[in-house]
Amino acid sequence: MSGILASKTPPEITFHCFFPNPTVIQRTHPANHVHEDGGLQNAHDLITVSTDGRLCSWSVDNLQQPIESIQLMCKSKRQITALSMSFFHSNINSFVIGSEEKALYVGDRHGNKGEMTRSIDAHDMPVTAVDLHHAPGSVDFSPLCLSGSLDFNVKLWHLKVDSSTNNLQPLLSFERKHKLYIVDIQWSPVHPAVFVSASTDGVLNLWNLNTNTEQPIATITVSNSITKLLWSKNGQQLSVADNNGRVFLYDVHESCIMCAQMSGTTLLTPYQS
Repeated sequence: MSGILASKTPPEITFHCFFPNPTVIQRTHPANHVHEDGGLQNAHDLITVSTDGRLCSWSVDNLQQPIESIQLMCKSKRQITALSMSFFHSNINSFVIGSEEKALYVGDRHGNKGEMTRSIDAHDMPVTAVDLHHAPGSVDFSPLCLSGSLDFNVKLWHLKVDSSTNNLQPLLSFERKHKLYIVDIQWSPVHPAVFVSASTDGVLNLWNLNTNTEQPIATITVSNSITKLLWSKNGQQLSVADNNGRVFLYDVHESCIMCAQMSGTTLLTPYQS
């Protein structure tokens, strides 16, 4: 079994570079998101956005050319430099962009030719990470958006799709809880109050807003530099990727999966096969 776990499995699909210069920086969450699109149920779409502000929709049956390509612009018709992206769970056509311009932009795939509907001055430096809430339940948490920036800060916002308010203040600001740039933020897919944040120095913070809104409930140093975070669908494991091509897998304590609280326990432990 250990040999199988250590072996390299070839990817099912390889995405070659279709753009010679711009860097593709995000995709839909989750990657195998199934939804109704174009009148067809169970349509599998892949959405990418690159740093030149171009949003593309792809069919996994044909990755040679995108189905649709949209140039994202703010209301002044200025091109947006996109650094991160997340989709609303309650409306799969609406999304939020974290930008180099320090702003959050809210837009719609079928809107006015890529023009963003809202812009929010969010941080003092470029917004490198965004994630909209997607935990299931009777309460709609989908407007809750986390943002992270090169200013070392994490913020929590309430972003309504149909709102036109631009002068928005964050619900919570987690200032200087990381000592270097924020590279990724991810809500738990099952616990409505749990999320993780990571910075370029390899530090991972685990948060539970039901327990503490000022400090993370656990902090670990994973590696030299974290690049990406990904929860398992059941919220029981967390994958952490670094810039050396390694992926670390952690088991998450049950108190961060269920809404009960426990103390005196290790909340993140290395996965044991």
